[in-house]
Amino acid sequence: MSSPDPQQLESSSEEEEEEPVASASASASASHSRSSSPSTSSTPAPHASKPSSHASHGSISPTTPRLPSSLAAKMAAMVNRGAGSPGQQPQQPQQSQQSKGGQPVGTGLKSMRQAPLPPHQLRQKMESLAVGEKSSSSSNKANNNLSPPNQSQSPSQPPSSPQGGLAARRGLNLNLNNNAAPSPKKRGPPGKLNLSNADGKHDTPFSNFSNIVDPSGKLNFGEGKAILHASGVNFSTGHSFNIKIDDLELQDELGRGAYGSVRKAKHRSTGVVMAIKEIRLELDKTKLSGIAMELDILHRAVKPQIVEFYGAFFVEGCIFYCMEFMDAGSLDKLYSPTFGVPEKILAFVTRNLIIGLQFLKDELQIIHRDVKPTNVLVNRRGKVKICDFGVSGQLEKSLAKTNIGCQSYMAPERIQSPDSGVHASFYTVSSDVWSLGLTMVECARGEYPYSFSNVLAQLQEIVKGPPPSLPSNYSDTAKDFIHSTLRKDPNARPQYQELLDHPFLTYDEEPDVLKWIEDALRAKHGEWQRYQRSIRLRAVFSDEYGGEMSSAEAGTDAEAHFSEPIVHHLTRDAEELNVDYIGGVDISPASTSHDVCVVTIAVYSLRQRRLLHVYHERHEISAPYVPSYLAMRESGPVCSTYRSLVAACPHYTPAVLLIDGNGRLHDREAGLATQVGVELGVRSVGVSKNYYPLQCSSRLARTAKEFKHVAHTLLKNRGEYIGIPNNEHVYVGAALLSSKRASNPIFVSAGHLCSLNFALLLTYRLCTHRIPIPIILADRAGRQYMQDFAKQ
Repeated sequence: MSSPDPQQLESSSEEEEEEPVASASASASASHSRSSSPSTSSTPAPHASKPSSHASHGSISPTTPRLPSSLAAKMAAMVNRGAGSPGQQPQQPQQSQQSKGGQPVGTGLKSMRQAPLPPHQLRQKMESLAVGEKSSSSSNKANNNLSPPNQSQSPSQPPSSPQGGLAARRGLNLNLNNNAAPSPKKRGPPGKLNLSNADGKHDTPFSNFSNIVDPSGKLNFGEGKAILHASGVNFSTGHSFNIKIDDLELQDELGRGAYGSVRKAKHRSTGVVMAIKEIRLELDKTKLSGIAMELDILHRAVKPQIVEFYGAFFVEGCIFYCMEFMDAGSLDKLYSPTFGVPEKILAFVTRNLIIGLQFLKDELQIIHRDVKPTNVLVNRRGKVKICDFGVSGQLEKSLAKTNIGCQSYMAPERIQSPDSGVHASFYTVSSDVWSLGLTMVECARGEYPYSFSNVLAQLQEIVKGPPPSLPSNYSDTAKDFIHSTLRKDPNARPQYQELLDHPFLTYDEEPDVLKWIEDALRAKHGEWQRYQRSIRLRAVFSDEYGGEMSSAEAGTDAEAHFSEPIVHHLTRDAEELNVDYIGGVDISPASTSHDVCVVTIAVYSLRQRRLLHVYHERHEISAPYVPSYLAMRESGPVCSTYRSLVAACPHYTPAVLLIDGNGRLHDREAGLATQVGVELGVRSVGVSKNYYPLQCSSRLARTAKEFKHVAHTLLKNRGEYIGIPNNEHVYVGAALLSSKRASNPIFVSAGHLCSLNFALLLTYRLCTHRIPIPIILADRAGRQYMQDFAKQ
């Protein structure tokens, strides 16, 4: 695979000024394989142009049910080019007016899940939600696939129907505003999601998806199986889930992965807390198939062992799922190498997972294909549930096709190998049995059982080596159970019902799951807290450019100075900096797996003002995502990539690492830039686009929204900044207006072996846009690397 050309990267390093988007997303999961693929690096030609100064702005109200204008215009132009004559104008599709649906039922949270309608009502409803009316004229048919971006839509509500699902049985009845969605074309059986262009006439990037994406702001998945719009989603089964962005108060980010992020949210009218998963819409058949499959499974999988689905909507080019909030997080947050899961708890968790997997197989004919600890959620009420169905597959005669999922947990028959004896494109649910067994071994040991220096060696061991086993302190009954799930021959593994009948799962007394969850969470967080405290004690936040700005420097009224925002100006000339090679660091999640990332280091010469070298390394992330502990998840891959760069190209060793993330501006003053700097013993600076409030008493840093408003109001000239204090009235970071083009500040903090003043001067000098040039270059190179890797 060819590496991106650094000269081209630098010449195209224009940055969009971006507002922080309140998003909800992709489930952030982490595999536990300590492995990385061979790294790549590239060096530019002697001359490289400076980044261009282009910046784009634009936003649409979250409630406006339409695509971004640029995408809508391109799609309309491409489809119309192949659909009609040059002078032909698109016709506006006819819309039928529907009567309003039933009134809210009951009190409290009204259910978003509505039960299937009677056949005649279902047919009428889906026909009224048509994407485009079929007409006798072929030109009308082509033009009706897309409506003008600004065309108003006639709102409608579905007929009243009885409430169903777990939400109704629990008294969670949601009935929110429901806008009309397009009706389907010909529908296929469950799981058969045809994402190709129906007529096959227009072979362009956009027209291939015109039967899915409607510029009016609706998505049609699976030829009518699911119709997604700004106020909810309608399924061909008759279920309707109605919720929109204005109904939600977005809160903390819970996780971040390949497709977006997951955020905690509160339903405004009822106070119900949800997890909101955001997925950025991309015109890619594989990703669209995954979205369609997950929506189809979530709304049909009504089972206590499956995470509950509250609804979905489509706004501003992003798809949002609303799901049950599991407040203990994923299973991998409840163990570590120093403490595993006790045997009785392990049996409890295993039994719940098998019940859920058996339901998917028997009732929905679905194989999960990605069973692992990060796709198992737990709450503090002791419930264990399966999530993340984006790579699940429809079974055909007990066989699933295609080979997707996390490689580290794949069964031997799913790994491409001539010695495996089974073609990897066809396999049965027994592959999920293997993944289940491997997950249980990891829980018992507290870490992933295979440990190799690279992915190939690890996969070789899975195929040819002996299967892992439980620790010696587990009973023979437990060992026998795990042994049966990890047989190399898929035909020799037991079926789900056989596993449920095994003595290991037929316990008489329920274990104290609630106590285990609380103890495990305290232990896990306690370990990380102790480690980050040690990082803080070893960090150095001073240099020849200054030290800490303490309350003594604020004058007599120190408390007032550090409680109210004060605008400061850089007091030294940034040209005085005596450093040259700057390493911009970016971590990009892979589009093919939540557990894979690429770390990119772009070495930039401050004196020559050009990009010198780009170095990549691909890693499987080994730690879970826990809010405020991002450094524990990402520092390992970053440190490994830096060491590889220095070993391979010592003449490009950076003098300073400029990291996309926080340094001292962190609750424990040990953000990613600080932890990486201390672990490597190098000078580091943290630069973040978003502000995350510190848990301190200062009124200045109470909320991100409040601070953003204050900074936007006070900072007017490039080089001005507002210091952000901790409880001891010491500035741990600053909001810096880094460019004349920027309307919002960036957040700068010292990482290690430097002062805040040095960090501000260096960032200021490296910014022609809002974000420093080395970080822009690293981000672009990392994205291009991942795109090239995905094509292979």
